[in-house]
Amino acid sequence: MNTEKLSRLTVKKSIKNDINLCFFMGTVRNDIDLKFVYNSKLKGLSRKHISIVIFELKLIDSQIINLYAYDEVADFIYKYIKKSDMVIVQGRFSNGYIHVDKIEKWM
Repeated sequence: MNTEKLSRLTVKKSIKNDINLCFFMGTVRNDIDLKFVYNSKLKGLSRKHISIVIFELKLIDSQIINLYAYDEVADFIYKYIKKSDMVIVQGRFSNGYIHVDKIEKWM
């Protein structure tokens, strides 16, 4: 495969992964509940996960969205994010939820 074709494939793959990237700012509406998943392949995902959190975020314009996070991100959210915290989320839309990649408290 020549380098030009390889370069085009890399760009297409990169665009595909970045096109679904979204950012939200809002307030956590519910208590964070950490759950453990053992030996279970979750729908639409290619690898197995150990922990998951699912929570709601009330956006600045009063919309409510559902978010979820796995493994290290889930552990971080459970440890540091509480109900009523204002947060900024980077994630991806998947199966009617936002899959959280990064999250920060807004102080």
